[in-house]
Amino acid sequence: VVEQLQEDEQIKSYASTYSSMKAKQAAAIFDTMTDNLQLVADILSNMDTQSRGDILGKMNSDTAAKVTEIMEPSE
Repeated sequence: VVEQLQEDEQIKSYASTYSSMKAKQAAAIFDTMTDNLQLVADILSNMDTQSRGDILGKMNSDTAAKVTEIMEPSE
């Protein structure tokens, strides 16, 4: 449980950091993280809608599509 809480806090910290960057810069970094799209999805999920949309809009369309599929809410 403690480990999960620490991981959640780290993801929130990443989200805050990437939200403060220009969308194009954050997107360029996320585009290189194709080996860990789950982490990208987790970070983006912890951002506000505007920041998330701006970054996804600047990402490679294939990568953005894959990340969006990962972020799809489960039913």
